[in-house]
Amino acid sequence: MALEYTRRSSVLDSVPSSGQILFHDDFSGPLKLVPALEAGDSIFELDPSIAFAGRQSLHMKTRTTGAASGDKLVATTLSYMLVPKLLSTFIRFRTPSFFPFQQIRIQITFQSQAFQFTAFMMFTPGFPAITVTSENNEVILDNSNDSFAVDAWHRIQFSVDFQELALRTLLFDHVEYDLSAFQVKASSFAGDFFVSTQLTIEAAGPVPCEIFLDEYLLTGF
Repeated sequence: MALEYTRRSSVLDSVPSSGQILFHDDFSGPLKLVPALEAGDSIFELDPSIAFAGRQSLHMKTRTTGAASGDKLVATTLSYMLVPKLLSTFIRFRTPSFFPFQQIRIQITFQSQAFQFTAFMMFTPGFPAITVTSENNEVILDNSNDSFAVDAWHRIQFSVDFQELALRTLLFDHVEYDLSAFQVKASSFAGDFFVSTQLTIEAAGPVPCEIFLDEYLLTGF
């Protein structure tokens, strides 16, 4: 019987992580993320013209023809594992403009046999504001001193403790937020054990929004 093990690693030598790697895509090979809510001429493809490291990134762009407020494009993952204590997801992204965005949203869902637990963080560039869930409420974090440059690589690391049913930390670029006072959202839902993540981009108006991803990581331990 194979033995599970825990190791400490780093993503691109800059973001330490530990635990079991449930999903990792650095976009250097075939695409692993699965698209959802594609519409018309939206884009969800590898792009060799822009990369933080390696040869290419994932280009996500909502539709151009017939573009409208509320247009969305989603990247999803699905993993199966034993009951996790802590889940952490990390992305590195850039965009040519924050203006067209309504939101950039990361959601982590853990399904037990009888309940589904959900946590999300949402970045709304127009304010700007960073929002997280706390049970059934949304809490806006203070990020008034932050600046978000276009055509620069940004990083987000979002950690959730599904054993204690509490958020843990959010790292957005150089700013770290302590989220331990906030609880995850729980709902009755029967199903097999799984962990899923969703990265959603949503347009604010009739101009398509787009990002380039160059790292996507999910760990659990």
